[in-house]
Amino acid sequence: MGASLAWVVLLLLVFSGLALWIRRRHGLPPADQAIQVRAARRLDAGNTLWIVEAEGRRLLVASGRDGVRLVADLTGPAA
Repeated sequence: MGASLAWVVLLLLVFSGLALWIRRRHGLPPADQAIQVRAARRLDAGNTLWIVEAEGRRLLVASGRDGVRLVADLTGPAA
């Protein structure tokens, strides 16, 4: 049992290292910075509005029983 646990831990470390290497090599932002939720407002028991920033854009997104959809792009006009 101890050897199996050691193999699982070793594989997790290898996959984690590989994921970090791929992320750095391809210049992807860290997972916690790729998409940021700036605000959320619950409208009722099943619907919520979110202000989300992703790739330099600020978006108003709605989520509810029917799924998730873009309501508006709040990013200002290009200068």
